[in-house]
Amino acid sequence: MKYKAFAKINLRLNVLGKNEFNYHNLSMLNAKISLFDELEIKESTSNKVEYSVDSLNNLENDICLNALNELVDKFKIEKRYHIYIKKNIPLGAGLGGGSSDVACIINAISELNKLNLTLEEKIKIGIKYGADVPYCLTNDLSLVEGIGEKITKLDVNINKTVIIVNPNLFVSTKEVFQNVTKYSKALSKDEMEKLILSKKYNQLLINDLEEPSFKLNEDLKNLKESLLEYGDVVMSGSGSTMLILTDDYNSITKIKEKYPDYLIKETYILK
Repeated sequence: MKYKAFAKINLRLNVLGKNEFNYHNLSMLNAKISLFDELEIKESTSNKVEYSVDSLNNLENDICLNALNELVDKFKIEKRYHIYIKKNIPLGAGLGGGSSDVACIINAISELNKLNLTLEEKIKIGIKYGADVPYCLTNDLSLVEGIGEKITKLDVNINKTVIIVNPNLFVSTKEVFQNVTKYSKALSKDEMEKLILSKKYNQLLINDLEEPSFKLNEDLKNLKESLLEYGDVVMSGSGSTMLILTDDYNSITKIKEKYPDYLIKETYILK
């Protein structure tokens, strides 16, 4: 069977502080876009995960394989699976590629074995493999809170072209969070919906991780500033991908000419 693991973007990310376990509390506006990894899942004699990117095939701690093994053990599944993942989502880019793959595996194994798991049950499994995994189990434009486990669907859509610009820089999420020095206040679901309906994207698109990420990678700051002429711009996650919301269909041609060595794709938000 073949499955699609869609990339995640953060249209807004507020860091609110830390909880009693020293994890950062977040408030995020997340969406899925039309860029996706491709997963092929076949029955096999043993569980194995292979990737189209060679460096991923030698991981000491492969979260996709770990999630697969947990599902098989937890639910006493007699079958074993070989999973091949064609990576189209860039690594370390703030697009949730690994988290989306894990979420896709949880959804697929549940479906293939008729486990009938609820979203809450899937989240309990997925949260161990990353804060983005719970949201990646869904496809809706959503307010995501806590450490990523609280998900509330918004009742509006964003009808904008989203151009992703990835400068092929790997950003360490851990390092970025270690450099967070300021906390902010969250927007409510209603406040987010009002900004979207009134098309006030410049007030909506805020990412508290830009400042610490830009301190670690000054090139990212310069990239964002140079992209502002093409539309409303925000960094996704801890970076390094920039998101441009635009209605100018000629923008992507201009950006590709300006940055010929970057990964640049025109996408749209899933509905």
